[in-house]
Formats: sequence, C-alpha cells, structure tokens
Amino acid sequence: MIIDDHLDMNTTIPFISKIRIKPNALTPLPMIMTHMNFESIDPNLLEKHPEILDHPYFDEITAFEPDEILLKKIEPQYPKSIEETKYLFVDTVEKLKIMMDHIEMQLELAVDLEHHSYRSYQGFTCLMQISSRTEDFLIDTLTLRDELSILNNVFTNPKVLKVFHGADWDIEWLQKDFGIYIVNMFDTYRAAKELNLPTLSLAYLLKTYCNIDASKQFQLADWRIRPLPKEYCRYAREDTHYLLYIYDRLRNQLLDLNENNSQLLRLVYTKQKIICQKTDSNGNTILHMLVIRNSHDIYTKFKSYWIEQQTFNKNRIVENSTLVKQPVNLWNRLNNDNLTPLTLAADIGRSETLSWLLDERKKIQWSFGNVSCLLHPLDQLDVDIQEQNKKHSLCVLEIMIKNNDSKLVNPIIISLIDKKWSYFAYRILIRRFFFTFIYLLIFLATTILEQTRTEMMIDINNKTRTTYNKDSNMPCRIAYIIGYIIVISGALFKGACEIKDIYDLGWENYVHSTGPVFLEHLLSCLFSLCILIVQFLRLFKIPYENVIHAFACFLGWLYMFFFIMPFEFTGPLVIMIYKILFNDVLRFCIIYLIFLAGFSQSYFVLFNRNGLQGYLLSIKQCFLGLIEDFNLEYFIEEQHLWIGTLLFVLYVVIITILLLNLLIAMMDDTYTDVKRSATQLWHLERARIVLDIESEISISKRQSSINKYWVDIRGERYLQVEQVDDDVCLYRRNNN
Repeated sequence: MIIDDHLDMNTTIPFISKIRIKPNALTPLPMIMTHMNFESIDPNLLEKHPEILDHPYFDEITAFEPDEILLKKIEPQYPKSIEETKYLFVDTVEKLKIMMDHIEMQLELAVDLEHHSYRSYQGFTCLMQISSRTEDFLIDTLTLRDELSILNNVFTNPKVLKVFHGADWDIEWLQKDFGIYIVNMFDTYRAAKELNLPTLSLAYLLKTYCNIDASKQFQLADWRIRPLPKEYCRYAREDTHYLLYIYDRLRNQLLDLNENNSQLLRLVYTKQKIICQKTDSNGNTILHMLVIRNSHDIYTKFKSYWIEQQTFNKNRIVENSTLVKQPVNLWNRLNNDNLTPLTLAADIGRSETLSWLLDERKKIQWSFGNVSCLLHPLDQLDVDIQEQNKKHSLCVLEIMIKNNDSKLVNPIIISLIDKKWSYFAYRILIRRFFFTFIYLLIFLATTILEQTRTEMMIDINNKTRTTYNKDSNMPCRIAYIIGYIIVISGALFKGACEIKDIYDLGWENYVHSTGPVFLEHLLSCLFSLCILIVQFLRLFKIPYENVIHAFACFLGWLYMFFFIMPFEFTGPLVIMIYKILFNDVLRFCIIYLIFLAGFSQSYFVLFNRNGLQGYLLSIKQCFLGLIEDFNLEYFIEEQHLWIGTLLFVLYVVIITILLLNLLIAMMDDTYTDVKRSATQLWHLERARIVLDIESEISISKRQSSINKYWVDIRGERYLQVEQVDDDVCLYRRNNN
C-alpha cells in the first residue's frame, strides 16, 4: 500500500494543521495556510507566520451551543441488524462522493477510527467508520488520505451531531492525519462516566443497551491489510452501527437523572468542546509546545497574534450584537496535567524559559531615570489566596518546592519570597522560636529538678541497695510540677497540630514533604511521641524510661535547626551539614558496617569470646579502632598471633586509611558543590519554610494589611518591585 502523503514520525516542529479550506467558518483561515506546502515546512516560517500554529476551529467550537432539541428526551430508534443494513466500503473518489451525498442529508452520525501504531512512534489511521440511522460506511483512509478533508463540510457543521465513544485519541488522529476537525460532538464514554456506570467500555454499552456481545478478537488486528477480511469489516461496523441508539438511551438517562433538567447534559457537551479544541494527546496548546521547545521568539509573536485575533473577533461580535462567551486567555489554559505554559516550564525544569516568561509578563507601573517600578502578576506564580487547602493547579513556587529544583530560583522568585518573609514569615517564625526556646528551657529545668532518679549504693555489709534522691525543697518541687504540666501540655498540643496538618494536607503530601519542613514534621511527631511514651512507662513502672527520655531531649534541641535555616547567616551551613550527613556519611556508614560486621565476627571467633556480650565487646573494640583508639592486647594475642596481626593490618589499611580518607574526600567535594550553589539552595529551603508558614494562616489574616505583600490592580494581584538599571547610570556617566 502506497501512501502519497508523507508521514513524518520524527518531526520537531509543533503540530501544524493540514487544513487548506475552512468550511462553516466564523473566522477566516489565515491566507498563508491556503497555499502552504505541508510536506516541507521551514521552521523559520513559524516566526513569520505564527498564526499557522493556532487551532483553526477554536472560535467555532467555543461559540457552539447545543440546540434546544438536543437537550430534550427522544424516542430511541433501535437500528436494523447489520445484515439488513445497507453498507458501502469507500475506497474510491466516486464512492466517497456517494457517501458525502448521503451524510450531508443527516443530522446525526456515529464515527470511529481504527489506528495502527505497531513499530511506529506516532502511528497512522487505517480505517474510518461512519454510520447514519440507515447506512454504514467503511472508509479506506490509506487510499483516500488526501481526499478526506472534504469531510470537514459535515464534521464542522454545528447542525450535524457527531457521536463518538472515547474521542480523545480520535480527535487527535483526525486532526494530525487528515486535517479534519469536529464541531458539535457527543462522546458516549463521557456520558457513561457522568452516569457512573460500572464499566465505561463500548462492549459494556453494547451488551447493556443492545444485548450485543462485542468481539474482542480484532482489537489489536493489523488494519493495514487489504482487502479487509469480512470478519474485520463486521467488527468495524459494530463499533458505530449501534452507537446512535446508545446515544439516544444515554441522553434520556442524563435527563432522567436530573429530573428533565438539561444541566447535566449541557455539562457533557461543554466537556466535549474542550476535547475538540485540543491539539495533542496531553491537551497541550501551542504555547505549551513552544515552551517545551524553548521557542521564545515564536511564543511572543504567536501570543501577539492571538491577542490581535481576539480583539478583532470581539469587535466583530460587538458589531453583530452576538453574545458569545469570551475564551480563556491562551497562556492561562491548562493541559491534562493541570499546567499552564508558565507552570509547565517550571515542571520540566526549563529555568531560562521560566525566567523569560516571568519577565515577559511584567508591567512597568512607573519609571524615573534609572529606577523603575515593575508589576509582576502573581497568578500562576504564587498560591492563589482563595484556594488555600483546596485542590488547585500548582503554581510555580509549589512546583519548584515539589521538584526540589533550586535552578528555578530567579530574581523575581527571590523578590516574592523576600516580600513574604518581611511581611509575615519573619514575625511568625521569631514568635515561634521564642515559644519553642522557652519550652525547651522549661523541659531542661524539669529534667534537672526531676526527683525520680535512683542511685545504687553499697552499704557497710557490701550489699547493694537502691536509694531515691529526694529533696524536701518545696519551691523546687512546685516548680517541677508546673514545668512538668507545661511539658506534657506542649507535647499534646504539638501532636494535635501535626494531626491537623495531616488532615489538611493529606497523608501523601504530609509524608512526602522535604527539606526543613520534613525535618520539622518528623522531629515534632517523634518528640511528642517520646514524651507520651515516657509518661506511659512511668505510669506502669516499666523500666528503661530514661532511654526514651534521653532520646526526647536530643530531638527537642535538634528541632531548633528549623528556626536557623531561613537566615542567610546560618542557613547555607545547615544545608551543607544536611547534605554531608545524608549523602557522604550515610554511604560511608553503609560500607563501614559491612567491614565492621566482618572484622568483629572474625576476632570473636579467633579469640574464643563467648555469648552476646563477647560479640558486642568485639564490635566496640573494632569501632574504637576507627578513631585510632586501638587496644593492641585485644587485637593481637599469642593464640593466633600471625592471623590476628594480619587482620589488624588489613583493618588499619582499609578502615583507618582508606575509608576515612575517602569520607574526607567526599565531604570536601560535597562542600565545594554545595558552596557553589549554596545561595540558590538556601533560597529554595527558605521558600519551603515561608510557604509552610503561609499555609497555616487563615484567608482573612492573609488579606489583612499587615500581612498583605501584594498590590491589587483591577481585581488582580501583583508583586510590586523597584528595579535600578545600572546600565542607564553607566551610560549617562560616560556621556557626561
């Protein structure tokens, strides 16, 4: 089979429509597209004519609203059997014209495609099925590939309903392979989803509504075969033959579910419009694709072109007095991952593109000499103030923190974090620091004043007895009781706060927090748990409570690292310690433990140590050897002098010389790497802490004047930043 139209499976050019003629148009097709050669598109052409990247029927799909007759119940029309229904295999231009004469007279059509993608990156469409209420058509899209654009006469006609099942891929294939677009579509898959049917497959719908057992034998068949076997043709016809009847039933069910109110049915149509407007499988607009390809110049030109087109359409609508809902700005549209072009740049780590997009959005409020006041829109950049604790599209700050990508830090993001820090984060953090520091001092005082410790004493008869260190100082005892109550209350309060955070953030987000926020959550939970365990052990007089108590003391003071992280004086150093501990030292410990287990067991066997205490002594001596505190009498004994000496030499060479120096070298490399990017890493962790603090502030408090770090202009939030252009000063100085 020879296909005249070249299939380029490795193109790096954004998707370009193949349409040359635009029937049923509300806005005209750009002139350049009427005579463009689609087989050899020059990438430089995109810079001169960015309009060729736009969706040609975007305005028509946006303007479409279903007629009232489509929003009312109808009597379902069950089709004749496949054997009784007229059928035509369309593989010539003459047969295509016969089919067009028939479908142009219809108001409803069922459509489906068979695609082939085996050993092909993008794949191609091999067969198209179209069914009316009385006839079935199978179209050989391999033979008639260059002739099928004529279907736009029907497929873009808003008065003709096109019924699909699972149209997401079909829409993309129609656009990519044939330049065919759909206006007025109903997807039975989406309707079944709105009805919460147990299964959304076409096979289920056929069985439920038509009592037809759909064959799954040819789902992965090779549809390139010509001539098509009879069983292939029957299978393909079944996909659309009963689809209009299924549409009738689903349409009535949607109306019944909403008590004959068309609201739910309208919702289905609205969602279909979004599918018809997409240009790729992930719902990316052309601006998304230009972000992926770092095409800054084309992005600017296409955005300007789109704005001009919308201004022209708006004026035209006003002149015609037609009420049409204004489309969402192209740069604010979401793909299937809920990402705009701006947030997509952050998500895929395009730091240069992100900085360029943020700079491209800025507005100059005023300028005087070399000083300018800039306004940066906060939508998509900052967390929406109305969407706190609700599921929403992630902003740039949230994506940067989620991906732990310090390379995205740029002057605009730094200015935003500085504003948040100065307006509310610094004040709140300092207040928390004092409360925590005072609490830890009280915890220290209760530990010192605690009267429950025991002392082991030997009396005159050489018998060991236990005594309690009791103090009759009543003021100290009262101070201890008050401090004890404060410590318990503080642990319970912090534990309750962590439970609330889990409820607000969700378990998955809570567990997957990183950086200082993760440290704060972890230490808070462990400290509160340890304090409560200590009280439980004391209540039932279970020993070893001091072990848990000692661990809680360590965790409590370790918590103070959270408060010194956001400050430039100490933050980079804390980050460096964190990186060294959890990278270099962790790897060293894993390797060292293997050697430690091997050498300690060898010495345990050689020198006839007995029991667990003997093995633990062997581990202790080997560990002391790590810090060069060797006990030669332990490592070298006469019983196995030569083998003991050999093991001792190996231990010194491998552990003391090799591993320790390797650890020092790794720590030196980490120090150099972190120091090189310490500022960016610190800004990232600071942003993480600031957002964590902000998430705990109520919406009403965030909007108060004392916490308001933005300016409101025409209902939009902007970050106001003053910028000094040193180049202007230098230029004037040179001229003077």
